[in-house]
Amino acid sequence: MVGTILAKYVCAMKSNTGKPVSGAKDETPVNTKVLVVEDSEEFSRSIKELLTSSGYTVLPIVSSGEDALRVVSNSKPDIVLVDVGLGGIL
Repeated sequence: MVGTILAKYVCAMKSNTGKPVSGAKDETPVNTKVLVVEDSEEFSRSIKELLTSSGYTVLPIVSSGEDALRVVSNSKPDIVLVDVGLGGIL
């Protein structure tokens, strides 16, 4: 279930429309950097695998808002995926 939902979001990110898409015209922008902020190790591995296989560059996954702010300031990701249930600074 999680993989299916995530795949739809990845397709939506590819088209930059916010709506799921599919088909031959789906192209991942070159060097699109994604930061994942997730405290579940299992879920973050799944996200990373899905994004990487879809052509995205996944920055090191962080598990806190504080760490995310540090990565954002240093790495300038194009997309940030944040666990909405994460505690701390968001």
